[in-house]
Amino acid sequence: MTKDTFPHKFFEQVEKYGDRRVALREKEFGIWQEITWKEYGEHVRNFALGLIALGLEKGDNVCVIGENCKEWVYADIAIQAAGGVTVGIYSVDYAEGVRYIVDNCQAKFIVAEDQEQADKVLEFRDRQPHLLKCIVMDMKGLRNYNDPFIIDFYDVLEMGKELDRKDPSFFDKRMDEIDPDDVNMMLYTSGTTGKPKGVMYTHSTIKHLLSGLTQANPVYESDTVLSFLPLNHAIERLMSVIIPVHIGCTVNFAEDTSTVEQNIREISPTFFLAVPRIYERLSSAIQIKMQDATWLKRLCYKIAMPIGYRICAFDQKGEKIPFYWRVLNFLAYLLCFRALQDHMGFLRTRLMYTGGAAVAPEMNRFFYAIGIKLRELYGMTEIGIATTHQGRGFKIGTAGKVLPGIEYKITEEGEFICKTPAMFKGYYKNPKATEETKGDGWMRTNDLVYMDDEGYLHVLGRRQDIFISSDGKMIAPDEIENKLKFSPLIMEAIVVGEGKEYLAALVQIDYPYVGKWAMNQKIPYTTFKNLSTRPEVYELIAEEIRKVNKTLAHDRQIKKFTLLSKELDHDEDEMTATQKVRRAAVREMYRDIIENIHEAGHDV
Repeated sequence: MTKDTFPHKFFEQVEKYGDRRVALREKEFGIWQEITWKEYGEHVRNFALGLIALGLEKGDNVCVIGENCKEWVYADIAIQAAGGVTVGIYSVDYAEGVRYIVDNCQAKFIVAEDQEQADKVLEFRDRQPHLLKCIVMDMKGLRNYNDPFIIDFYDVLEMGKELDRKDPSFFDKRMDEIDPDDVNMMLYTSGTTGKPKGVMYTHSTIKHLLSGLTQANPVYESDTVLSFLPLNHAIERLMSVIIPVHIGCTVNFAEDTSTVEQNIREISPTFFLAVPRIYERLSSAIQIKMQDATWLKRLCYKIAMPIGYRICAFDQKGEKIPFYWRVLNFLAYLLCFRALQDHMGFLRTRLMYTGGAAVAPEMNRFFYAIGIKLRELYGMTEIGIATTHQGRGFKIGTAGKVLPGIEYKITEEGEFICKTPAMFKGYYKNPKATEETKGDGWMRTNDLVYMDDEGYLHVLGRRQDIFISSDGKMIAPDEIENKLKFSPLIMEAIVVGEGKEYLAALVQIDYPYVGKWAMNQKIPYTTFKNLSTRPEVYELIAEEIRKVNKTLAHDRQIKKFTLLSKELDHDEDEMTATQKVRRAAVREMYRDIIENIHEAGHDV
């Protein structure tokens, strides 16, 4: 097996590491269980053969839906090794969303995590004659279904073992039919601007996805990563599957989304990826913890943080840090920052990334102050990662520098377009959209940007999100919203004001944090809606907005706001599965509030 494809690379690593190194770790019954590269390879091989025994042919699409776990990645690589195409689906998608993808890609099989996911499939399976089987990883609750459409994941493994016993050479022959230019993976866009589109990757695409990033910021086989973001998201797939397979590092699967912070502390990953919301939660947790800490810890925190911020300021100005301040920072590390890093689980973290959306500069300065460089990733599903902070270079408020191997242009109107060997092959069954997006070889991102004199990219926002105020000024809401969301009291903020004299905002409070504040103030409340209507809470949020306004130009300041009476929800199509606001849906749902906010909103 010498072909340059992803499964071939995987089995090279299996042969190289065998039983000598741990490939995966997963927590079961409170104990982290280890899976060696040899075991990893055996499961992938057997599941691939099991799929072939069920009738998988080269080029067939197979969907996978579920939380991150070892079976997810077994299935992913096995599908590719059998010549198929892995199509990931967000586990939080409702049945109609799952049906849309299964129907759009004409999947032959779907691998589902458990009864919850299988039940979604059963709702529409009669309308999908091309869908032959639902393969379930965890059969708990399904043993009595007595439905031949449902099959146990581990029964498929046994079918693969049986086929291997009959013909040990069959697997290698099937693998050798795969070519580097074959489509092997399909990632569906999050659908913030319309129906999700299937983004097709090839084996060659995947190889180039990691090359620029690992050149800029090397990853080593001794590294460990915690996998918890959805595996069908491009960046998480890169960090939890593609890079670990090529480099040989260890992947640890979080128990579930509610235990991520605990699992970070247990694992102490050496490189780490999260979306901005996770970092917002972590910084809020520190601030809450400080409120309840002993007077001595609060004092150490109060003394140390200004020192950390001053060190950050020296670095951002490109100034040499005086010896006096280096000594103070070392003492602050011993007294405070080391304990904070250890508490969060980042004491060993060498590379920390944030992606999926821009992060507030204030958030970045906070982490920098406590000794953690939070590197931003900029890219999109169709091109992978285009820019990041590289090596020791780090400029807060930017998306870093363009990665090696990527050609780029900034158009006259400010749109970032690029060419890269990692560019997607096209949208599945959508040649028109493919032609519109990259017809001349340049990928159109729809992101408006500018490049500073040092080569750092500043992303203003999506073209469709930027609007014009009544005085003709261009407003990029992302920057303002991210500043607001840095407050531990604010979970979401949506800036509005197109054609208006000033800006206003819809604000969703951070329920746990504001609730804790209300309890401390002895303010009674019963529900999220009830808490959001309290005049004391309105004044609390108004004060937070005033603080942010002081950092903004006059024409960017928020003058009015209203508090949402409910949390924005993926199930109601207000959020994507990656926790990004669907602006079009929110504007439609809250149209009356938005139209009246400039007259009836709360003054800041």
